[in-house]
Amino acid sequence: MCNNGRLKLRIFSYQKGEIVFYNRKNECGPKMSEYFISETHEPDKLLQVLEKSFGIHGVVNKIRKLFLIGRTRVHIDNVETLGDFIEFEVVLSEDEDANIGKDEANNLMNQFGIRNDNLIECAYVDLIKNKNL
Repeated sequence: MCNNGRLKLRIFSYQKGEIVFYNRKNECGPKMSEYFISETHEPDKLLQVLEKSFGIHGVVNKIRKLFLIGRTRVHIDNVETLGDFIEFEVVLSEDEDANIGKDEANNLMNQFGIRNDNLIECAYVDLIKNKNL
């Protein structure tokens, strides 16, 4: 976690990774998420820099399968110690109203049979930390 949102390092291999900053409220249901991604070819070195600068808030190990339904990215995640999850990421254009994305996400939730009481409001790292308390 950082002052204005969350910062995470995704390590795909020894020579490929991404640093991601994102800001998203912890609340149930469809929500806006603003994010910025930068690639790195030295994820281990970047991890050292981030660890020295901020410490490590947590580690999430997961396997993600990605599918597209129109402009919606469907993430099927198997998260170590937590289990399986699905996430719908409706990608909006800059000038598009957020309610359009919420409507699309709600429509997909209905089609997949996902109820509001199935939703989580926080990030995987928060679930892992709470589980380990």
